[in-house]
Amino acid sequence: QGAFVGKVRQACKECLAKIAEKCSCHNGKNDNELLRQILQFVAEKYQDELEYPWEDKRNAVIRHKLSGKWYVLFMLVQPKKLGLAGEKPLQVMNLHGLPEKVKQLVDYKKYLPGYHMNKKTWYTICLDGSVSLAEIIPLLEESYRLAAGK
Repeated sequence: QGAFVGKVRQACKECLAKIAEKCSCHNGKNDNELLRQILQFVAEKYQDELEYPWEDKRNAVIRHKLSGKWYVLFMLVQPKKLGLAGEKPLQVMNLHGLPEKVKQLVDYKKYLPGYHMNKKTWYTICLDGSVSLAEIIPLLEESYRLAAGK
């Protein structure tokens, strides 16, 4: 609390806004509030940022600082590639999970098999609001822990 903390908090918000503006994994627009909240949570809790390992800047990852392993993958995906209806590309995120957890979660509605990943240990969530931030946070934390390794 106090003036200094307020200044730091404001600087963080401005920095996150700049990251979100440049985040081409959501078409360069800050129109996905859920994505913005996830990026803010990751920046505040883990001090991790998006990385763009491919030429296609619509896709990004977040990597664990110590292990170097990914714990989040963001992509724009055509719905038909996920077995869903629609024409407009969907903003999705892939998270890592234990095989039994992934098997339990995947319901082909809110939680899908991990697109472009090992479907036994990764799953996909559409960032369309069908899964709330409150549901995503513990899953994100688990993915982070699993990326830490042994």
